[in-house]
Amino acid sequence: MNLRFDFASYADTRRFLDQMADLSKREDYYPDVSFGKTYANISIDGDGQTALQQRNSNFINEMKTLAEQLRSS
Repeated sequence: MNLRFDFASYADTRRFLDQMADLSKREDYYPDVSFGKTYANISIDGDGQTALQQRNSNFINEMKTLAEQLRSS
């Protein structure tokens, strides 16, 4: 699963990445991340998806919510 999140500014991108780091620590899951000035690409492989499902994790939904909150602020 590959997700791309676009933001209006580097500051918004940075806030998203910082919040993603907190989410990753809490969930103990660290997806592949690449980013530029106004975007972040998140890649979750099949093994990661299975692990998250087994833990009943809301990681993907929470990540999407973080991005939406930053885009609407």
